[in-house]
Amino acid sequence: MPYLGNNLGVAFSSYKLIDSLTASFNGTTTSFALTVNGVTPVPFPLNEQNILISVGGVPQKPDSTGTEGFRFSGSNIVFSSAPKTGEAFWGVVLAGADRVNAGVQYPDGTASVPSITFASQTTTGFYRSGSGQIGVGINGSTPVAFSTSGVQLNGSTSGSVIIASPAAAGNNTLTLPTSNGTSGQFLQTNGSGALTFASAVINGSSSAIVSGTAQNSTSGTSIDFTSIPSYVKRITVMFNGVSTNGASAIQIQLGAGSIISTGYVSDAALINSGTGQNQITSGFSPIGQTGTAFFALRGTTVINTMGSNIWISSGLVS
Repeated sequence: MPYLGNNLGVAFSSYKLIDSLTASFNGTTTSFALTVNGVTPVPFPLNEQNILISVGGVPQKPDSTGTEGFRFSGSNIVFSSAPKTGEAFWGVVLAGADRVNAGVQYPDGTASVPSITFASQTTTGFYRSGSGQIGVGINGSTPVAFSTSGVQLNGSTSGSVIIASPAAAGNNTLTLPTSNGTSGQFLQTNGSGALTFASAVINGSSSAIVSGTAQNSTSGTSIDFTSIPSYVKRITVMFNGVSTNGASAIQIQLGAGSIISTGYVSDAALINSGTGQNQITSGFSPIGQTGTAFFALRGTTVINTMGSNIWISSGLVS
């Protein structure tokens, strides 16, 4: 079966005869309304090459520059020189020359042989890719298809994505950013449809878990973890073989700019051939009693905020 662009033959019978302009020719006027049966034809020809015109038995040259022959101006024919009074006129609009007539049906076609193609590349065009679906065929593949479900974007080998409009009434515009962003970022809107890439921060709080740099506890009496963002709502302190060289209790203290060493209410219990308990007010205690030099702590302590600078600590350390 032939396809448009592939020797498709259609017999058009609706060439439209342009109303005679002879009665309007006066040797002065150059612009005349183009009408068919008294009305402007719909659709109106797209360019001058879509109609044939003769004045005084002489075919007129289509010339969009207006230098010679005739041109269009809106829905008017404008001649380069005024026709003489009483000169004979005839003209026709070529049916299907600029738009295919309604009612013409094309075969379904395929991705390799689309039904509606282009003169310079017959392997690119449109075809019926499914029930209620129009596909764009490009050299045998269908990268894009349109249906009532939305616009479907197909991968080069498999997989597809459908972009659908919301079911609710209203118009929405989403403007994509001009860059690709960086790894780990996501798209967010500014409330007006402009999309930008942003890091994993939602309502001022990070939704990503960030690991700090591990610190060795082989020297000194304290280790500081600084540069913790103000929006952080949870901190996890992990121990792996942490010990002291004496009986001092290990504790965790917080601060913003300076360390806070008062105001804590910390209770911890220790099970070690019996039960021990430790309560301090100078920090969070991950162990239930004062330590000894051979205690090597392993485990985690999680600290969460309740807001208003109130922090709650819990954990399990062996």
